[in-house]
Amino acid sequence: MIPRSISTFILYCILSLCFLFEIHAISGESDKSLENEAVQTQDSIIQRNIFEQLKKDQFKWGKVIISQDTSIQNLVNRHVKLNKQYEGIPGYRIRIFSINPNLVQNARKRAIAEKNKFEKAYPDIPTYLRYESLRYKVYIGDFRTRLAAEQCLQKIKSDYPHAFRVNDRINYK
Repeated sequence: MIPRSISTFILYCILSLCFLFEIHAISGESDKSLENEAVQTQDSIIQRNIFEQLKKDQFKWGKVIISQDTSIQNLVNRHVKLNKQYEGIPGYRIRIFSINPNLVQNARKRAIAEKNKFEKAYPDIPTYLRYESLRYKVYIGDFRTRLAAEQCLQKIKSDYPHAFRVNDRINYK
């Protein structure tokens, strides 16, 4: 005889699966088409005002009704306007090289060489060369989270032992 808790759990799982199959049967959509539509919808929302977009679009799987104070929308619009003044979004990069041109001859060439060396070793990680604070600096990556930056740092630490994570505005696709 099956204990009551196990039979209850099995019944719950069966009912959940039936509910999921019923939703897919009603919509007539496969998982792939729903995922593709969600990605396309997300891309279009990013490019426009999210509040207006949610009011206009009638998604196949439901309707969104926003009930909020207008000050919330004003704050979000203000935040978007302020962020448009800057390129990129807040994130992290890793500095792998820095050189002072006042102390070293051919500093720019050395920085470019270091950048190229890194690009050959790690072609999947973007690199950036900047001249700031009277130094040539080579940065790598566009990390949204500190964890992602730290994971990459551990990956390259054997080749670049003096590399370290920095807060920066990153490119976001």
